[in-house]
Amino acid sequence: MKNKTKFLILYSLLFVLCEGVARADVIDFYVGGVAGAGAVYSNISNSSDSLKNHFSTMSYGGMFGIDIPVIRAEAEYNYLTGTRGGNTFNKNIGMLNGYIKFLPTPIIKPYIGAGIGVAFGGKISGALNANLKSDAAYAGMIGVQVKIPATSIFVDVEGRVLYAPNAFPGNTNMLMPEARVKLRYLF
Repeated sequence: MKNKTKFLILYSLLFVLCEGVARADVIDFYVGGVAGAGAVYSNISNSSDSLKNHFSTMSYGGMFGIDIPVIRAEAEYNYLTGTRGGNTFNKNIGMLNGYIKFLPTPIIKPYIGAGIGVAFGGKISGALNANLKSDAAYAGMIGVQVKIPATSIFVDVEGRVLYAPNAFPGNTNMLMPEARVKLRYLF
């Protein structure tokens, strides 16, 4: 009886991990949403103050893209908000991202990615009170995507570092590491 139970558990686990293999050659399109939390370091040129002088941030956004078995490409929009002391800021980020997926199983796939785009609009309110400049933005991502079995839904958990040179007043750079969760629906 114990051997049958172990066999059934192992068989069930293998079935769940291999679900979706038949669709391995399909190109899918998707839409989704993203939420993240992190910090914006706005004075990275002054390394002695950079860790003390950061904004706590939240980001929200959406994306659409194409998912191919080993690569993925997407267009993404994020709205950032941050606070530090009595100051708050907001900024818009538009990115084009590319990802390479590693294939241990059809359900769980680690990936790395890079993006290029623009950080635009936005304002700092409070003592600093200034409009933020538009500037190029660059990103690097690492994460894992998990397919919810028997659905067309993926959950991505990733870390991202976003860099926008000269995005803050005084030509100060913006460096933003953050943890993010994406929910994607393939159609």
